[in-house]
Amino acid sequence: HISMLERQPEPDQDKVMSFKREDIIKALSYADLREWLQIALMFDCGLRINELRHLRLDNLHGRGMNIIGKGGRMRFVMMSEETYKKLQFYIERENITDWIFPGRDKVQPLSKNQIRRNTAKVFIGAGYSNYHPHMLRHSFAMDLHKERNASVREVQQFLGHAKIVTTEVYLDKMTKEEQAEFWEEKRFGKDYTLSN
Repeated sequence: HISMLERQPEPDQDKVMSFKREDIIKALSYADLREWLQIALMFDCGLRINELRHLRLDNLHGRGMNIIGKGGRMRFVMMSEETYKKLQFYIERENITDWIFPGRDKVQPLSKNQIRRNTAKVFIGAGYSNYHPHMLRHSFAMDLHKERNASVREVQQFLGHAKIVTTEVYLDKMTKEEQAEFWEEKRFGKDYTLSN
């Protein structure tokens, strides 16, 4: 009987959970404007696909956004100047009045599956076969922590994880202006761009 048992494959320890910024820049060269924005916003801001999907015009405050995450928790995030300019162009061109990424009927937002298909097509076109939208959130965290020297606590805060309350709450007391300054220093800096 033992000879009939199939050996289970070993878990892949080298499975990629995130992309480097260079990989994302490469992929973005295969994207149209809407796809570019979907990828850039998830990477710039650490958004979950559902948070991106439910993004509305009312959530935007200049380069900043109020995001309602899991459990109805709100957090403040910022996008890069480049993403902001492209988003403004997109909003005007598409005559966006409510949902940033509306579905076909304009009444509901674009579905999660459609966002997955849109963004996967871009990464596949760039030669990446292992893409999943949540990897952009992981990429945001890794980029913020390793490249921008943000502490783990700071990364937890900007990802909107529930357990931030048990680790560090000092950023909760920051004003939007103080949080925006943090984003400028830690996230974007002067050299931040998603273009080649």
